[in-house]
Amino acid sequence: MAERESCLPYYIAGGFEGIAVLEAATSGLQSAEVSNMESAIEYLHRKQNGGGGSWWYKHIKRAGADSAAGKELFNMKENKHGFEPKTEFTIGGIAFTVIQTGEDWVKCITSECVEERAFDAKNRNDFAASDIRAYLNGEFLRRLIAAGAPEEMFEYFNIDLTADDGLKTYGGDRVRVGLITCEEYRLFREHIPALPNDWWWTATADSPINSFVLYVYSDGSLSNSNACGGNRGVRPLCNLKSEILKSYLSGGYEKQDAPEDQREKAVDMMKHIAAAWDIDAEEVFGRADE
Repeated sequence: MAERESCLPYYIAGGFEGIAVLEAATSGLQSAEVSNMESAIEYLHRKQNGGGGSWWYKHIKRAGADSAAGKELFNMKENKHGFEPKTEFTIGGIAFTVIQTGEDWVKCITSECVEERAFDAKNRNDFAASDIRAYLNGEFLRRLIAAGAPEEMFEYFNIDLTADDGLKTYGGDRVRVGLITCEEYRLFREHIPALPNDWWWTATADSPINSFVLYVYSDGSLSNSNACGGNRGVRPLCNLKSEILKSYLSGGYEKQDAPEDQREKAVDMMKHIAAAWDIDAEEVFGRADE
């Protein structure tokens, strides 16, 4: 791990640095769980020891995403198919960039906005109930598949819909295509291609008590807007099975037959076997008009 920076007294208590305690407590947790644990530990540590400010983001910056410490902090695992953060590729005619890696999956965001649209025409800032969610998991996903992207490559993943004010009214959602949350944006920002000419939506509501949704401003800062505002960009987020992705990108992917197609092929093969053994296929499989 990179050498610790000089710390003010309130960063260390009882011989233990707060960052070290945090790292031990959050090992193996998902990003949303890390956020909750981090907030609680940091608050209590600083309150007890009279400090202020955050050492969490200072440590992210210090460790660096390419170091072993940085990967652990970002809850990353080395991908066994060779994908790394910031890797860019095209699927279904759209460029994506890897922002997080697991052993057999990659989380990626579109390198640019794919279009502009309202978060929700009815001004709902709950992503799970929004028009944009329906669009991403319907029309947008179908468009990628129609353009050649393997449907089975898109894994379901969870989105933590904790609002920016900390309220958990909206719970979470499980999707195949989503939007990045503000927490993920903060954690993986250096892996996300900047868009200096665009404003784009996150999945995070400002609060359940209003209709605002947080978005990324052109300078990379976070702001909020009414969910019905239609001039915000859309950057879809996906979790992809890396084995299928690698095969698809190398041109060696073979689409799996649907169950009905597999049955038809199996029956056809059995008919050929029956014919080879001089067995009346209709006695085994019935007449076609029955």
